[in-house]
Amino acid sequence: MSMENNFGPVAKSEEETQEPVVAPVEKKKYTPLTPEEEERAEFEMARQTKNEIIIGNRAFRELKEEREYKKGQEEFDALFAQFEKTHSLEALHAITELTPELIGVFDLDTATQFEQIAEALEKLSPEDAEKYKIRATARNDLAPIYAALKTLKETTKISETEYEELKTASKTLSRAVGMINRGKIDHTR
Repeated sequence: MSMENNFGPVAKSEEETQEPVVAPVEKKKYTPLTPEEEERAEFEMARQTKNEIIIGNRAFRELKEEREYKKGQEEFDALFAQFEKTHSLEALHAITELTPELIGVFDLDTATQFEQIAEALEKLSPEDAEKYKIRATARNDLAPIYAALKTLKETTKISETEYEELKTASKTLSRAVGMINRGKIDHTR
């Protein structure tokens, strides 16, 4: 057979006209597995499948833990930022002296006796009522921050260093709110 190019027909060389030589393929004889070899092969296949499942489950679990950590971290950060946005740390630190009436209201507040708190608040001076409002709302807003911190510690694989950093940041807020100690607000604990 001839081929054409721009100058006319071209004859094929002998090599191009010959059929390719195919070497005969040796057929391997199938030797059936012994029952022991068959059992070993099934065991190996099952082991590989199990290992793949274990590795897949581990990767899934690690991904889930990472997502939970990120979610918990974001929740903590949002609560922390909201606290700082809502409450003036300077105003909280400024509350140091408490009148006996105000101490009585804070004592009722820890016992959550709402009717008595309302009555006691009416008897406070405007200055004491403002101190109560500032400190009580800030103290209430600390609870979700510590709950988020506890959740991060208990349900995620937060590193000890990261946990201590968040705990230290939480203590900054807690110290701003302070603790009642002998008729004063202690901002050092």
